[in-house]
Amino acid sequence: MNNKSDLSAAFQNVKIPYDFTRDYVEEKILEAILTNRIPAGTSLRQEELSRIFNVSRTPVREALRQLASKGFLVEDTMGLKVATLDDVDTKELKSMRILLEQEIIKQALNNNTNNEDAFQKANNMLLEINQLPDYIDKLSLRINFLLCLFKQSQNQLLLEHVQQVLQKEKGLFAIRFYQKKLSDQLYDNCYAFLQTWETQDLNQTLKQHTILIETLYKQL
Repeated sequence: MNNKSDLSAAFQNVKIPYDFTRDYVEEKILEAILTNRIPAGTSLRQEELSRIFNVSRTPVREALRQLASKGFLVEDTMGLKVATLDDVDTKELKSMRILLEQEIIKQALNNNTNNEDAFQKANNMLLEINQLPDYIDKLSLRINFLLCLFKQSQNQLLLEHVQQVLQKEKGLFAIRFYQKKLSDQLYDNCYAFLQTWETQDLNQTLKQHTILIETLYKQL
């Protein structure tokens, strides 16, 4: 399938439920992207998808908007297309993560709010990540694991910026590594980061945070 091909083949076996919703459209488009039935770089047109799903453009438009907000789609000259590594400056994204997250780590640890409940919740999430079979679920829980700790900064604006970057990264990694197991090293680094967070040692926590991100981006 090339960028200008008919998308119908990607949805040949899709059965439209009676209680049709925007969520269903989003689910099926995402499934087609992640299984490479719609390859990276393919343009998605509202008109064509509306015809395939036999619905108005409204649920299709909303589904595409949601997928774009999650980093799975990016703008092109004709509308939206499936994101590729070429569409994202991964060095910039990695640098953005380090810059924003290390600032929020400093604020959280300097607040001296070592919330035991937040730590335990983050620890439980980490244990669950290691057991989840679905990669998308792993990525989502990894974001929640980090945000659970970062919330201790009590800086809502900075937290929102961090969350936006993590969501953008999620789409990129999901397309690139769908159905591939997160390496044990990534899990071990998350655990090491959590342990250093508990000690409230700022320098060691920042160092472990950098290792965590560097390891993740080496997977690209």
